[in-house]
Amino acid sequence: MMKKILVGAAAVAILSTGAFAATINSDPGLYAIGVLDAGTPYSVPMGIDVSDGKVYTAGTSYSATWSGNHPFIGVLDSSSSSIIEIPNPSGDGNSKAQGVSVALSNNQIAAGGTVGGIGRSYIAPLNDIANGSWSTMYGSDAQCEGMNVNRTSESENDRTEVVGRNTKNNRGLRVRMAVGPWSSSVGEYLPLNGTKVKALSISTNRTMYGQEEGTPRSSDAVYTSGINTSVTRVPMADPSERSLAYGISENAQFMCGMQYNTAASWVYDAFVWDTSDASATILPVSSTWEVNPAAYAVNSQGIVAGRGYNSIDGETAGIWPDKNSELITIADLAASYGIDTSDWTNFKRLYAISDVQDDGKYAISGYGTWAADGTSRGFVLVVPEPATLSFLALGGLALLRRRR
Repeated sequence: MMKKILVGAAAVAILSTGAFAATINSDPGLYAIGVLDAGTPYSVPMGIDVSDGKVYTAGTSYSATWSGNHPFIGVLDSSSSSIIEIPNPSGDGNSKAQGVSVALSNNQIAAGGTVGGIGRSYIAPLNDIANGSWSTMYGSDAQCEGMNVNRTSESENDRTEVVGRNTKNNRGLRVRMAVGPWSSSVGEYLPLNGTKVKALSISTNRTMYGQEEGTPRSSDAVYTSGINTSVTRVPMADPSERSLAYGISENAQFMCGMQYNTAASWVYDAFVWDTSDASATILPVSSTWEVNPAAYAVNSQGIVAGRGYNSIDGETAGIWPDKNSELITIADLAASYGIDTSDWTNFKRLYAISDVQDDGKYAISGYGTWAADGTSRGFVLVVPEPATLSFLALGGLALLRRRR
């Protein structure tokens, strides 16, 4: 059994055994993550993990203690949602956790992120999440660039890995954290045609996904499975265009991001690459969301999470049910299942998506605008078995809108 988090600017990979039931205790619904400081409410989740029926998130929230943004871990169990402030050893007011995963066999939870401007990893007892400790990834030379946390095959036992960049030599970096029986180790990824590689995500088979900069196209989405080897460029729909990397599925079948569109100057298209295809697919959007759509995360079933954009509504969170279906907004997705969204004015971005669990549910996390005060707050949306997404993709969405 495998599980997953997400996508976008710092990456932790927890590779754990699969001996536990893959279910979500919570009913389908929309759950607010909460905030650390009610006086200055703000929270943005960047990672997600499903373990033993609970949904864990990691991100950043304003904390009066530090007069700035502070890392947190959130826990959703049935209808109960809590947000837990975790230590900030640097005292820096711009710190964040960007990935999270649980190793049940060791009764531990791990997170990765940027604290005090340095890539770090966090480990705590599962029953005492607030009182763990941070370790630097690779001294002061490491940056945590992505936000992916995954499980590995059962034969690998419990393992936690953080990926990012060694700022000293501009190589992609993977650091194994000291969890369970494993000791720390370091591996690097070398540029192919450019000058700098940053690792953003890692799959359960340890395929690193990231971005190479300083290439003939400025930047390329790249991947590699080997340690101390050069990266390979993702085959884009238009090989001449630059591309930006974000998320990889935990089974390594799918990678997503954005590709520049020269024909529409300064506009990017969202893409997903199914590795069984010859090249990446530009994700379709309706004319409503055709300006700079972004694909931030993808699960092992090929469901892509991200956002659309237009000049009137701004950013609007949504999913692509598959590589051939148009973006479905979170508001429309929730409405299709009868989920109440009245506490929210809108939904901005999705940064994380879990794999579909054995009970048919999956979880998505992101942030939107809380209707009561207009602040940005994080949420988890638990949705049922995604086969019904085909109803939306094949015209059911239009029918739904007519009924509303």
